[in-house]
Amino acid sequence: MADEIDGNPDVFQRRTYLPKLNDVCAKTAAIIGAQESEVVTVANATHGVNNVLTEIDYDEGDVIVNCKLNMYSMSNAHASLNDVRCCVSNDKTHL
Repeated sequence: MADEIDGNPDVFQRRTYLPKLNDVCAKTAAIIGAQESEVVTVANATHGVNNVLTEIDYDEGDVIVNCKLNMYSMSNAHASLNDVRCCVSNDKTHL
């Protein structure tokens, strides 16, 4: 696919990319038993987790537990919630 992209990036971006992406979403949905509309692609795991963490509507008293075995960037995403709406105590975020 890299050769296809490099060979004509404009055509790939305008005509080829979206059908290939839709095909990946359809195949992924079939594997995990989801609807195609429930599958999204993200740049990487950090991006995906950060999107999920920041889109949840948290209620006062909710607790988010962060595992120290997570990637450093996951801890950063977890800690960034502190900047917006809560206070962090050890590995738990209390909202």
